[in-house]
Amino acid sequence: MIIKDIDKSKKYTFEEAKKEVEENSNVIITSKKTGDSYIAEKVKGEVILKYYNSSLNSWRKCDAIEPREIFGEWYITRQ
Repeated sequence: MIIKDIDKSKKYTFEEAKKEVEENSNVIITSKKTGDSYIAEKVKGEVILKYYNSSLNSWRKCDAIEPREIFGEWYITRQ
């Protein structure tokens, strides 16, 4: 999935953004604080969160999200 322009028309909490990305495969969430983008993939019934690594130009498994991102605002972009 390629990131198109981030939809900055509305801001969400982390909980709202996380729920949306886990329920919809065509959604990218982006932290307003860091600019990092995330997607969710379902693998064997488990939801795996991935972040976009611009150096490698690919999605990588995310082991943790920074607290400053969790408590900040988020954007939801539908592809």
